[in-house]
Amino acid sequence: MKKIRLVVEKREAKRSGACGRLRKCGLIPAVIYGRSGTKNLQVSVANFRQMMQMKGNSASFIELVCNHESSLAMLQAYQRNPREDHYIHVDFKEIDTHETLRTTLPIRVLGEAEGVKNYGGILEILNHSVVVECLPENLPECIELNVGNLQLGHSVHVKDLPQVQGVTYKTPSDVVIVSCVKVAEEEEEANKVEPSGVTEATADGKNEAKPSKES
Repeated sequence: MKKIRLVVEKREAKRSGACGRLRKCGLIPAVIYGRSGTKNLQVSVANFRQMMQMKGNSASFIELVCNHESSLAMLQAYQRNPREDHYIHVDFKEIDTHETLRTTLPIRVLGEAEGVKNYGGILEILNHSVVVECLPENLPECIELNVGNLQLGHSVHVKDLPQVQGVTYKTPSDVVIVSCVKVAEEEEEANKVEPSGVTEATADGKNEAKPSKES
């Protein structure tokens, strides 16, 4: 499991206006919660963006370093203004290495399905993640799913995902992850019959019906 170091600072709990001032100074209000309680933090925008780039779409542990003390955490949630590309708030969840954790892992689809390669089907990815439970030491960065043998008209469910030692899937077993489906045929023209008349716009902007030619 990837572990990323992130330097943070303690933040005094103040009125909401203080958070706005932090953001103007290039800082993001944050919080970490867990067995040790809840702590208010702040992190620089530059450091947080760098962490997000390193993390990518994989599950990662975050080593939060504050005043020469560190704690292990995972990114639980964040608020972001997509229009202005500004981070508004970040939530971290404290991790106890001796306790089972529940989290969501991304699913990485590998290979080309047999039904796509040889039978002209298309691969539909219906779910990009799955909920798991495990000890932190057993948590993978993602679940890799090879669809090379997937036939046309078949699907992969949660129950079909590869088994990972120490990891239990908590998403319902009948949930579909990917399906190989037939390409929909193009719709034919309605009744394949020419209309009896065509409406055209005249020079003065009025619509005028043009009669069809009769044999």
